[in-house]
Amino acid sequence: MSTIRREASAATIGVGYGLGAGDLPHQLPRLLARAMSTLPAVWVMAGIATALYGLRPRLATGVTWAALGVFLALELAWELQRVSQSIFDISPFARVHWATPVSLTCLLGLTAVAALLTTLGLLGFQRRDLTA
Repeated sequence: MSTIRREASAATIGVGYGLGAGDLPHQLPRLLARAMSTLPAVWVMAGIATALYGLRPRLATGVTWAALGVFLALELAWELQRVSQSIFDISPFARVHWATPVSLTCLLGLTAVAALLTTLGLLGFQRRDLTA
């Protein structure tokens, strides 16, 4: 889901819930912030794709989709209590899951990992012979 649609969905849910609960000024910002807290995990996925495409372009698409599939399977297995928390923690989405508290340290750590992966990918682009 794009960022704009995520914000619109969170705003709609926040307004609906806030009006229903009679606490719109508190609920809307809370739900918007919670929806936006997943962005660093999405950035990690984008960083994985960028790093792979910059360093190993032939593997990029398949491995990126495989990583996303593994992360989604881990989340499903964790929700069904088939894997432990320590296994689920492999996924960047475990850090921003709705059932766990999200800390600023965690969000900054995910953002740093995403920046590192993106930087590696961009450095990989520099060593390739790309023409315009």
